[in-house]
Amino acid sequence: MFGALYLYAMHLKIMRIYIDGVLRFGIPPTFNIFTIKTANHGEKKILEGLTKEFADPSQSDMYGAKEDI
Repeated sequence: MFGALYLYAMHLKIMRIYIDGVLRFGIPPTFNIFTIKTANHGEKKILEGLTKEFADPSQSDMYGAKEDI
């Protein structure tokens, strides 16, 4: 039962990402969505790497840890 609920929740998340991406942000309807599974407490390192790679340098103040909010 838990597996089915998890599957439905993931399906809704993926549909939301697709709809927001295409309708709200205007990206082409053919794009890739990835999930990242982290090792023990590796979220911060991955978040920093993704922010460094993809974030706009002029808006670096907007990015930060959830604790900063």
